[in-house]
Amino acid sequence: MAFKLGHKPDLNIGTRAAADVWAVIEAVSNVSEERDAAEKFGAYAEPGIPNYWIIRRDTVEDDGVISMHELVGGAYKITGTRLVSQLAESADDAR
Repeated sequence: MAFKLGHKPDLNIGTRAAADVWAVIEAVSNVSEERDAAEKFGAYAEPGIPNYWIIRRDTVEDDGVISMHELVGGAYKITGTRLVSQLAESADDAR
């Protein structure tokens, strides 16, 4: 979970208010991917969580693929995809 700028989560609380959440970032397996696509898009869109990122393994590239979705009009629309290794390289370049 990624929180909105300035939010300081209470580590003693197991659940979070959707208004405080900027994104849910979730790793899925081949087994759970279909269920996640059917159930979780609606579960996260309903309370208005603005971003949902899904990380899955790309067996062709032997890398992780991140699909980035943004809530638009009550439904998630894909806004981009990146290989995990590309994000790691970008982070290294920023240092």
